[in-house]
Amino acid sequence: MTLDEALEEDNVVSRDEAKAECEKHSLDFADLVDELGDHSEYNSRDVMHWLGY
Repeated sequence: MTLDEALEEDNVVSRDEAKAECEKHSLDFADLVDELGDHSEYNSRDVMHWLGY
């Protein structure tokens, strides 16, 4: 998924994909879960905003 696609409102990523993005950015996935909740899928836009994009 491109950055532009990830920032679109209707796209989702799996828990594993969100965790991998956190690891790529040297961030703790548990912190994302604390803020966005514990889900099997996440809105990609929410994850990208959480990462600082």
